[in-house]
Amino acid sequence: MLLKFGSVPVVVVSSAEAAREILKTHDLVFADRPFISVANRLTYNGRDVAFARYSEYWRQVKSICVTQLLSSRRVQSFHDVREEEVALLIRNIEHPPSKIVNLSDLLAELTQNVVSRVALGRKYGSGENGNSSYKILLEEIMELLGYSRSMRDYFPLLGFVLCSNF
Repeated sequence: MLLKFGSVPVVVVSSAEAAREILKTHDLVFADRPFISVANRLTYNGRDVAFARYSEYWRQVKSICVTQLLSSRRVQSFHDVREEEVALLIRNIEHPPSKIVNLSDLLAELTQNVVSRVALGRKYGSGENGNSSYKILLEEIMELLGYSRSMRDYFPLLGFVLCSNF
């Protein structure tokens, strides 16, 4: 079923056969990503792997990520970091500082610690009240990407009227 939200076409797939047809037979037709003005502004006009339009640029960036960042040798090189951080997570679950264990916070902290150690060479600890600026920034970005579909995305011709920060 094809719906139109403003100028944005939306395909609703309600069967496994139709999903197979779309994902296997017509994959190139549906490979592009939707334009989201918030994501576009956060990622320098879609210059990342997640929000870049399906094009030669995206294929090159994806290839670099797969060969340079996600190769088995590279992933293996950070095995010790992941092992140490998971051991710390398990210790925090077994012996929590309080009676309540918030797995969401612990898993977010695990991800933060692994990414910061791998990318930046050291951990960036939590600030006051257990909130780090990294976690706060990540939550704000996720909120913007998840909830802030701008009206301009649906009605681009009215963009001059529908002014907002994003």
